[in-house]
Amino acid sequence: MLDHLQSMVDVHNSIVELPSNFKPSQVAVTLESHTQSSTSTLFSERQIRRLENQLEYRNQEIREIQNQLVTLSILKQNFELKDCIAHLQTELAAKKNEVVSHSSYDKNH
Repeated sequence: MLDHLQSMVDVHNSIVELPSNFKPSQVAVTLESHTQSSTSTLFSERQIRRLENQLEYRNQEIREIQNQLVTLSILKQNFELKDCIAHLQTELAAKKNEVVSHSSYDKNH
């Protein structure tokens, strides 16, 4: 019991020896600025997450547009090939007619 009382007296003496420039209001200001800093950090982290999400969404849009461009390019090539085939078929038909005309001309003369 006596030891307990002595330790309480020691604590009391330690408190009395605290620097006289200690001001509890400074603790409150420090705590408030720490809270503001934490809030600001949390806000910044949320902003970063929001921006990351927006960036991912934009990247997805870009990938979709790239896929559409590839598809359009393939379709364009297909149409060009079809036009080329149609042109070649027309030329081939004309050549066949020419050959048939010459062979029937040769047979008649």
